[in-house]
Amino acid sequence: MIKYADDADLLVPENSKVDITDEFEHIKEWVDTNSMVINLAKTKEIVFHRPNPRNFVKPVAMDTIEQLTVAKILGVFVHGGFKCDNHVDFILSVCSQRVYLLKLLRDRGLQLPQLHIICQSLIVSRILYALPAWGGLLSAELKGRINAFLRRLYKYGFMHSLIDIEYLLTSSDRKLFKNMQKCEHCLNHLLPPRKNNDIALRPAGHEFLLPICNYELHRRSFVVRCLFNFLTE
Repeated sequence: MIKYADDADLLVPENSKVDITDEFEHIKEWVDTNSMVINLAKTKEIVFHRPNPRNFVKPVAMDTIEQLTVAKILGVFVHGGFKCDNHVDFILSVCSQRVYLLKLLRDRGLQLPQLHIICQSLIVSRILYALPAWGGLLSAELKGRINAFLRRLYKYGFMHSLIDIEYLLTSSDRKLFKNMQKCEHCLNHLLPPRKNNDIALRPAGHEFLLPICNYELHRRSFVVRCLFNFLTE
């Protein structure tokens, strides 16, 4: 169970002793006990699976609950097959609308230093939102679309220097990975155990054990991605 403000997400694994219908009944009982109401019109179900699963059979939807292929969770469009097409379409649409404002300010005489600050605040920040969560799932085509948009921003004179999605993703990953190593961080429990080395070795980027990755999708997830990418820093 994951809760944020008045939103709650229930995650049920494929192999579980408890059925998702039973879990949802437990939630409804808790809601009734605490004098709250579930908005069933906003309650959705999404089935996650690997991008190219073998012998995948989509489960039957729950009664009265709509089953979606893509769901918007805290501002991020999440696809059941872990694709980012819908989310990239959304952020590029929003950012393209904000480019018009920058053009108006530039035509009014606003100089590059001020345009750069506004561009970072209105556009780049939108791309950076939750980037560690979905950036590792980007295909080469989607990366190309985002990079083409960033090149246009530089060409229009809205940024000091040219950046790309790989730079933004690496910077975001490094910052969050560093912060989550603090014991009090809410994501600290996702880290694997530390190595027990009695022999003095050369300094490494971190001291955590590396997981075994049987699937590329697992390798590209945030924590695993950082464990491998920042091993030698």
